[in-house]
Amino acid sequence: MFAGGKKLRTVPFNVYITSLAATDLSLAVVGIPIYVISKSSFAHPSGNDGNILCKIVTGNLLPFWLAGSSVYILVLISFERYHAIRDPFLARTRSVSAKTAAAITGALILGLLVQIPVMVGVEYTKENATIGNYCTYRWKSKSTTTLVYILSLTFQYVIPAAIFVINFIRIRKCLVNLDEILKRQAGCNKGHQSTAAIRRKRKTIKTVFIIVLAFFICWTPNTIMFFVFQYAGATSLPANSVTFEVSVILAFSSAWVNPMLYSFQSKEFRKHCKKLASNIHKTLVNHVQ
Repeated sequence: MFAGGKKLRTVPFNVYITSLAATDLSLAVVGIPIYVISKSSFAHPSGNDGNILCKIVTGNLLPFWLAGSSVYILVLISFERYHAIRDPFLARTRSVSAKTAAAITGALILGLLVQIPVMVGVEYTKENATIGNYCTYRWKSKSTTTLVYILSLTFQYVIPAAIFVINFIRIRKCLVNLDEILKRQAGCNKGHQSTAAIRRKRKTIKTVFIIVLAFFICWTPNTIMFFVFQYAGATSLPANSVTFEVSVILAFSSAWVNPMLYSFQSKEFRKHCKKLASNIHKTLVNHVQ
């Protein structure tokens, strides 16, 4: 792969970013339309066929699987950025290995596993639907329902959030130590290089901070609504209410927020975007003339 005549290095970070973009693109292209369809009125099958369709399609398994997998890939990226800051010389020489592919595969599998308990509890219903217009959650007991919600909260929000915060703190600590080392070198011949290195590291921690902030902004409202719906009851906060739907849309918006945040932090990416926009403008002008 080439950009501006330069070969793009195949390193774990680039592979993680590509995987994140592919997952988020899949969510936008496939998952979100499924979510919209589940809110529409159509001849939904009933009985066993209706249950199967709810579990696989109209119960929104795919959208939430892809959204969860995207979060887990972000977790991998946070670890990769920490190791890149802690040992920058090793990060420059690292190449993609079987561990990288296994980590991405693991993120996708974990995203699916987290959805299995939810998928088991989804059934077709003729009335009082809590998922779209046709499906609802029905587990065997209240304790099972509570357990499923707790597991979902823990693996989809609490653990990723904790990892993001911990890695951000560790990255910041490494950056402070690195600043001290590079500043002591500022008087030697590599002073300019040291200053440039400091700027690069500060940009990294800024990017990680923005990603952490975006995660909390996108996912916290849906997490709160998820539990308010469960414990306040459907009559107090219907799953089809505007408030609940806005929280879901905000969570899904991470599908375009994450790639945009990472991409536009890249100077090369911005340069090529401007070049592409300029070429499109010239083509349109020439076409009109």
